[in-house]
Order: sequence, then structure tokens, then C-alpha cells
Amino acid sequence: MAAAPALFADECVMGLPNLSESDAAKVDLENVLMRFSAGIAEICLRRRIPFCIKSPWSSRIWMTKQFQSLQKSSHVHFGYTDFCGDGTLWRKRTGLLHGFVDLGSCCKRCNTRGGICSFSGKRHAQQMGQCQGVFLTRAAEPYPQKLCRRVAKAFVASVLSRWCSNLWERLS
Repeated sequence: MAAAPALFADECVMGLPNLSESDAAKVDLENVLMRFSAGIAEICLRRRIPFCIKSPWSSRIWMTKQFQSLQKSSHVHFGYTDFCGDGTLWRKRTGLLHGFVDLGSCCKRCNTRGGICSFSGKRHAQQMGQCQGVFLTRAAEPYPQKLCRRVAKAFVASVLSRWCSNLWERLS
């Protein structure tokens, strides 16, 4: 099976030139979704609403001017987590851009040495090929439940903290 043609490059984070019509349509859709996500984050920043945007660590979304601009805010933080820290067989490093919520404690980072996972002590599984008719990249898409719980708790803590702070100000 041949690899899909590249649609983006570090020098062309908004898409390569001279793409086929169908590939250009894919790039256009991805750019619309990227701009929409950045726009929602900007609204959240203005209104001081907690938010988080995730994408693979290696994604070129982080290199776009929209996301570079977001990262300049003192209220925005950028980190990553490795899924193997939550028991998956693969590392799957995932970037998290977040504001008005502290997700630092949610991130688990693998210090792999020689391809060996620092959490399990085993080699990371490769996300290539198929198993029982399912692409392994598809199997790696869902977020680990433990990670989801940590992120949800961080959002609840952020909202409760803000609510309590507002209540205290009204009572003072």
C-alpha cells in the first residue's frame, strides 16, 4: 500500500501548492477547522473561559500564525502528554494548548531510552499496519480514560475556583 501524498510541509503549514483538486479540498477543510478552533480559543481568552485544544505533538497546526499568536498570551500554556503514561502500548505524544485551566499535572511524559517506555519498561508498539482489519492508527485515536478524567477534574477545579472567587468578591 503506497503512502498518501504529503499535503503540508514545515515551509507550507497552510498546505502545499499544486495539489490535486481533492487534496486541495482536504487542505481547505483542515484550514477552516484550524481557524475555527483558533477563533474559539480567542473568544475564550477574551471572556476568560477555560479551554484546551489538542493535536498530535508533531502537527503543523502548532506552527500556524494563528496558534503562534495564541501562544503569545500569558494565559495560554502549551505542553504535551504521552498516552503510554496512561497504559497504552504506544507513546502517541499529544500537544495540549490550554488557557485558564492548569493541565500541567495532567501531562505524563515518557522518557523513552532506546525505544523502551519509561512507564511500562517495554518497547512502544508501532502504529503501522492493521490488526483484525482495523488500522492501528485508528485504534490509537481514543483518549485514555485516565487522561480524560484528569483533564475533566482540572476543568471542574478551574470552574469551581473561579465561581468561588466570584462568590467571595460578592460577599466582601
